[in-house]
Formats: sequence, C-alpha cells, structure tokens
Amino acid sequence: MQNLLEKAFDEATSFHRAGDLNRAENIYRSILRRNPRFVAALMNLGALLRQRGRHIDAIGLYKHALTYEPKNASVLSNLGNALNQIGLVDEAVMVLKKAIEIDPNHDLAHDNLGHIYSKRERYDQAKELLEMALKINPDNANALNNIGGVHLAQCRVEESIRCYRKAVELNPHFIMAHSNVLFNMNFSPQYTAEEMAAEHRAWNKQHALPLSGEIVRHPPRDVTKKPLRVGFVSFDFQEHPVGRFLSPLFRARNRQSWEAVCYSDVVAPDRRTDWLRSQSDQWRDTAGLTDPELAQGIQRDRIDILIDLSGHTGHNRLLVFARKPAPVQASWMGYFNTTGLDCMDYLIADRICVPPEHEHLYTEKIVRMPDGFLCYEVPPAPNVGPLPALSRGFVTFCSFNQLAKISDKALETWAEILGQLPRSRLVMRGKALNDATIRDSFAEKLSSLGISRDRMDLLPKTTFHDYLRTYNDVDIALDTFPFAGGTTTCDSLWMGVPVVTFTGDRFCHRHSASHIINSGHEDLVAHDIEGYIHKAIQLASDLDKLSKIRHSMRQKVSQSPLMDAKRFADNFRKCLEQMWTER
Repeated sequence: MQNLLEKAFDEATSFHRAGDLNRAENIYRSILRRNPRFVAALMNLGALLRQRGRHIDAIGLYKHALTYEPKNASVLSNLGNALNQIGLVDEAVMVLKKAIEIDPNHDLAHDNLGHIYSKRERYDQAKELLEMALKINPDNANALNNIGGVHLAQCRVEESIRCYRKAVELNPHFIMAHSNVLFNMNFSPQYTAEEMAAEHRAWNKQHALPLSGEIVRHPPRDVTKKPLRVGFVSFDFQEHPVGRFLSPLFRARNRQSWEAVCYSDVVAPDRRTDWLRSQSDQWRDTAGLTDPELAQGIQRDRIDILIDLSGHTGHNRLLVFARKPAPVQASWMGYFNTTGLDCMDYLIADRICVPPEHEHLYTEKIVRMPDGFLCYEVPPAPNVGPLPALSRGFVTFCSFNQLAKISDKALETWAEILGQLPRSRLVMRGKALNDATIRDSFAEKLSSLGISRDRMDLLPKTTFHDYLRTYNDVDIALDTFPFAGGTTTCDSLWMGVPVVTFTGDRFCHRHSASHIINSGHEDLVAHDIEGYIHKAIQLASDLDKLSKIRHSMRQKVSQSPLMDAKRFADNFRKCLEQMWTER
C-alpha cells in the first residue's frame, strides 16, 4: 500500500507543479485519508492551501504534521511562513528560530526569517540570515530575491538589480524576480528609456508569449453597449496610493455609464478596502486564485475593459492579462512604464507623462486623459502654516519621498542648491531613515558633498497626520529623479509647499510634473537639471513671493483639474468609451 501512496504522491506533486491545484488537492486528500501520518503530503497540501490564500487551514495541517515529526525543520519553516502571512509575526519568528536551531543548515528557514526581519526593517539581521541561506544553498533564488529587497530598502538600487538578475539567472521562470528587475530599473539613472523598454519586451517574450495558446477569443460585442463592464485588478485596494487615487473616481463616476468590478488580491483589508467594496458594482476576493482561475473568472464575468493597477510591482497579475480574458485591456496608475505585454492594449496617461515623441517606448497604445491621468483626494490635513523662512531667516528644503528614489545625481544637485544658499537646510523623512545605518549613510554622502550634518534633519517615518504636519516646518520641496514623487507631490501642494521638478525621459520622471501642471503651477516645472537648480534658488531668494505662493496654493489646488473629481470621472468615462470603440 505504501508504494501505491508514494506513486499517488508523485502524481499529485506533478499536478501541483503544473498548476493544476484542484487535481493535486484531491489526490493529497485521498492519500491522507489512507495515511494521516504522511507528513510530506501534509506539507504539500499545506503549501497548496497557502497558494489559495487559506493560510489558517495550512497552519492546521503543519501543526498536525508536527505531532508526528516535532523536529522536522521543513515543517517548522513552512509553519513560520504561514503564521507570518496571517500577521502572527512574533510566533512566526519563534517557530523559524526553532527550525534553525534544529537544523542550522536549513536554507529556507534562514530565508523565511530573513524576509520577516527585512519587513520589520531590521535590515542588518535580515541580510545576515539571507546571506547564510545562500551560503548553505547558493542556488536559492528566493534568498537572492529577498536580498535584493533589502538592498532597495537600504537605497542600494544597483545592488538590488544585480541580486534580482542573478535570481533570474538561477531560475529563468522566477517571474516576480524578473518583474523586480524591471521595477527597480525605474529608480536607476544607469539605464536609458530605450534600454528599459527593451527589457520589458524581453519579460513579455520570456513569460507572457508562451501563454499565447491560452488567449481567449472574444465574440463580437455591441460597440454602443451601455453600461460597460470595467474590471480592476489589484493587490492595493487599501490605504495605499492606488486606493487613494482610485477613490475620487469611484465616488464621482456615473454608474449608468460603466460598472466597476474589482478583483481584489488584498490579504489585509482596511477601511479603504471596505469603502471601495461599497462603491463597486461587484467585488471578487481573488487572493486564493491561480492566474488561470482568475482569468477564467474574469471571462465568465464578461468584462469589457480590464484594467491593471500593478504593472511590475509586487503581487502583480500580469500573467492573467497575458491570457487576454477581456477584449480590451489597459494599464493605469500603479506602474509608470510600459508593461511590455503584447496583450496590454492601452496605457492610460496624459500629454505630460507620455508625449508623442515617447510613444515608441511602449507596447501599449497611449490613451491620454486631457487634464491629468490621476485625481487627488483631500486627506484629513492640518491647516497650512506661515512660511517658516520668514521667522527663521533661512529656507528649509525637503524631500519626503521613498529614499530609494534619491539617486546620487539628485543628492549632488541638492548639494549644489544648498551650496549656493549657505544658510539653507534640508529635511528628509521616510521609513528607511528609521535605520541608523541608513541615516548615517545619507549624512555621510551629503557631508562629502559639502553639506554639514548640522544643516540636515533626517527624520524617521511617523503617522500620516504628523507627516503632513511636517510640511509646516519646511518651505520648498525638491523632487527626486529619475523616479519623481507622486502622492508626496500632491500632499506637498495641498500643504502649501511648492515642489520643484523637471521633466525627464521616462514616465516615472514626468508624473510629478503632470500633477504640478494640472494643479496650476506650471512655473515650478523645469526641463533640465540647470532649470531645476535655477527655479529652486529663485524661489528661495524671494521670501515674499514664496509666502504668497504658500497661502494661495491650497485654494488654487482645490479649484484645479487635479482635484476636480467630477471632471476627472467624465474624462475617464470618455477614455473608456474611446478604448471600447477603437478596439
């Protein structure tokens, strides 16, 4: 009988690896009915249930397996991973430490614990564990991917890209590591826009084109059909920039014109999730579905236009789009570059983010919103305070963007600006600055560029309200490049702090300019670094003018297209109709 069970287990494992989760699950359960002590089947079924988002059920299986083999480090490693997924992080750490104690050469336990420490911003410990995982098993592509994440968090963009590339070399089918390469290239000035476009197309060739046999053929549909059924696919229907920018559209849309169907991979819903659910015509919780299952569900829902809100960011579903489950597919908001997919018909942008001379960089056809591709929603915010420079006698510059966006060239440029204004200061705030090593690294970089430590404040992440209140302590925001600010740009404008930027050669360098121009402040946008430096110094040299800008900015922004939700919703409707009729 045991030989028969082993044979059945091998068959289930083959189905599991091939992505046929239903058949694999049925066989695993059949095996366990015959032999409840079959630990390998308990482990694999647990892994399968985790793929389906059923982490609590998986935890039950792992704990059951431990009653038979309490010192099985692999079971403990998987249990730790599952506990982490449901937010029981302290328990997960304890279990993973036990796994390492039992088997110091268990690379996956080191990898899993290192990943948790990385998410907890304990980067040095994370790196030590992940490097140990690689020392134990140099072919552990997942550990390399996780080290890449640590490097990005510590603002070492080029090192992160190298790690992701090596992970893909080890495992050419490691789709998320390959997406991480592309996403991180957006932060790097080392690549031209043309080189990035070519690498995105290579991703399509490697991962999407092999699925061309699964592309759905859609029967003709009425071009005048109303209402259109529009699907949105995202992991970020929550308190996240995607959730924030989607909210004004959902609030102001005309439900008679189009229906919103949300395919949500959210695993930790919050109040924003609940609100977006309440504003949707249909809501599907999809975290436990495989890509083929989700594609089939979208097809059954007869979606007319399917919109991706992730691109190559984490937890993306691009392989759903590669199967073309809807007749029209578009990328919007969540990723500021081409997806590279042949099956992605459109990219929703505007004239600033993607001017006509950049269209060759995109596999998608560009559909342009007339007044900006996003609409900003007012957060609960403090009142705008007086210009600090008036009482201090010097200007305070700031950057509250993700620190990985601050390239060496940006730091050099900021140092040049501060060098020409000897009494000026720089304030930076962000999650990465919680780490003393990163704070010291940035301070050393600025000091080497001639900005002494007493001219900078490097502040850790704080609550959202306190983050907004920090704008009342600064005078001018300096945009990052080549990956410019987005949400932070809008927040800064709302708090009366002008953002100086310049337009570059890629979407992610230009989207801040789009928000600034559509807020009515085109004079803050330069076209090159020299103009950027000039505008920053010019603003800082006229405090009366800067004070007037500060006190008029909130009202001007509130009356601008950037915050006109009704106008934006009407433009978005026209955009949908354009994509539908042109298909």
